[in-house]
Amino acid sequence: MFDTSSGELAVDPALNSPHFIAAVRPGANGRGPAAQFARFYEMLLGGGELGGARILRPSTVAEFVRRQRAGMYDHTFKHTLDYGLGFIVDSKQYGAATIPYGYGDHASPATFGHGGSQSSVAFADPEHGLVVALAFNGMPGEASHQERLRLTASAIYEDLGLA
Repeated sequence: MFDTSSGELAVDPALNSPHFIAAVRPGANGRGPAAQFARFYEMLLGGGELGGARILRPSTVAEFVRRQRAGMYDHTFKHTLDYGLGFIVDSKQYGAATIPYGYGDHASPATFGHGGSQSSVAFADPEHGLVVALAFNGMPGEASHQERLRLTASAIYEDLGLA
């Protein structure tokens, strides 16, 4: 992972150290291929089924992705967000241009997913039948990342004719 916040491409020794990579951080520090991340979201969008194999019950998936916590201020992200169980549910109603780790201007209210610190996001939009897994190779700073994420996600919907 590169730190690009200065405009230069710099390897961040802390983020790329064997200790950091191997550390167990529940809810953080996940690493893996974006294609596998997308398959996970395809399974959720498929009600717990992928390729004919039942992974989770549909009722379990429904419970994971429904709004469990709505309209509460998140002190980590410093913004009001709605959460399912392990997922941020589309929360642009609290400020489309300021929402952290959002899914773009055209995501339906049922969209759910989660992002990686200044680097990635994956989400599923049940109303559009869309799964997206994005991985950027540079960390430009939180504000710049949020803007590029919103613009990129919005462009995906527009390019696919879903906007």
